[in-house]
Amino acid sequence: MVEQASQPHNIGQRIELLNLPVVLGRDLPQLLGEADVSRRHVEIRFEPATAQFTVIDLGSTNGTFLESGAIPPNIPCDLPRGSRLRLGPKVVLRLEG
Repeated sequence: MVEQASQPHNIGQRIELLNLPVVLGRDLPQLLGEADVSRRHVEIRFEPATAQFTVIDLGSTNGTFLESGAIPPNIPCDLPRGSRLRLGPKVVLRLEG
């Protein structure tokens, strides 16, 4: 779910993670108009063996942050349920479920 965004109409939008892996970026309808989010910002994957989500920054221009720490580009990082993922300086997503 989009918790914070520069575009008010994006706040509260849900991004369904049904077909994984999924690439999140500003071309998604839920992130439309978010200029600080790259077109291909992050990829979210699910590892069935561990029942764990991972996130990979795809070399985004403005960075990706998990809780308050920066994620290095192109290195998978665990994405615990309930955590907050920041795309650039303004967009915050929360992983539910």
